[in-house]
Amino acid sequence: MTPTENYPQRIIGSSHELEAFRVMTEAVLPNGCRPIRLVEQDSWHWTNGALTHVSGGYFHVVGLQRQTTDGERLLMYQPQSALTGLLLYAPAGSLPCVLLQARAEPGNMPVVQYGPTIQSTQANYLRAHGGKPTAYLEYFFGYHPHAGLLRQSHQYDLGTRYFQKSKSHHYVMATALPDTLEHFVWVPLNVMLQAALNDNLLNPDLRSLLAVYDWQAHLGHASMPAPTGLEQLYALVQRAEQQSLPAWRMVPVEKLQGWQQQPWGVVPIGGQGLGVQLYEVIAGSREVATWAQPLLTASSPGRVQQLLRRGPHGTEWLVTVDTEAAVSAVALVNASGVAYPGGDVLVGRMHTGGQPWRSIWQCDEGGRFYSMESRYEVRWVAADEVVPMPNQCWLNTAAVKQLLASSNRCSIQFRCVASLLLDELNPCLAAAG
Repeated sequence: MTPTENYPQRIIGSSHELEAFRVMTEAVLPNGCRPIRLVEQDSWHWTNGALTHVSGGYFHVVGLQRQTTDGERLLMYQPQSALTGLLLYAPAGSLPCVLLQARAEPGNMPVVQYGPTIQSTQANYLRAHGGKPTAYLEYFFGYHPHAGLLRQSHQYDLGTRYFQKSKSHHYVMATALPDTLEHFVWVPLNVMLQAALNDNLLNPDLRSLLAVYDWQAHLGHASMPAPTGLEQLYALVQRAEQQSLPAWRMVPVEKLQGWQQQPWGVVPIGGQGLGVQLYEVIAGSREVATWAQPLLTASSPGRVQQLLRRGPHGTEWLVTVDTEAAVSAVALVNASGVAYPGGDVLVGRMHTGGQPWRSIWQCDEGGRFYSMESRYEVRWVAADEVVPMPNQCWLNTAAVKQLLASSNRCSIQFRCVASLLLDELNPCLAAAG
């Protein structure tokens, strides 16, 4: 079984086999990424103070400032919502399988990680710039006689790295097993449970899709206990949205006080924080095989921490309610503590006590960020060990599931750390594994 051939069926049997297929794919795919200067390419230019593609599409690197108070950010503006989705198939008498793509992205560590069946911007799946057709698009972008939509939602992307960007999550069930195209594999849910605990094996969009979906209900198992803590959470959300600081607005990059433009991109003054570097990219599995683009870089890794405790209504999660610069007027539910790569944003706080349980390294999406990793960790704490901050509260697992199922309510970091707890969110998967 090689990654560059089509198969009627290519079903992975274990997380070790999944990693082996990823390594094979990386070995046969042409891929590379080298820093360049703007004068070495003709696709990206400074236009009206933003680093912009000549087509006007893709995304823009811009500045962000508060209208009446101090505060500024360097970020991306990509108004088009991306399409992400999982194609499912349920063999008779077995757990459903999900169709994954071994996907090369220039900023990934390692270069090839598994993404969902489809993960594509509008410009790519509509082939606005030429390139190959997006595989399996017909299952997600119209009626298909052998498939049906199960569910869809909209989820915000990184709220201090993108301005107002959300992605649509789609789940489609195939009634007949499609051929497995090159670089794709079918993976049973019990294998996904183990794969989610590996460093940089699954990309953030796939982790989000896995965490948001209610696999327990899909498989017909009993519902969770009644949710607890939501009344307090919604009060925190209302307060945060009422007390949110003046809105942010986009500005030319040269108006930012903390960054300087350079021939190769943008650098933070003092060297610490977030920057931009232009790269020449080769990615053999993508719609377009080679191109130039800017990638965001960070001077230090990030950290995401989720605290759990045993409560009278099951496992409880300590969550943080906060607003993010590029998500206007909406308070998001986040993990117990989040430190963004580069050290420029801190949500909640980190706890050093308790019992570490699960942890992984996960890089942000490699199509926009270069080697920008965060350490995701889950810790158990005693019932009275942690006093919540004013913008924090404890929720039981049933309440967390309800929030994850909502559109544009949970941050991507919270959704990613929740992917380490798929068995807690869906006990039927642990029993099947």
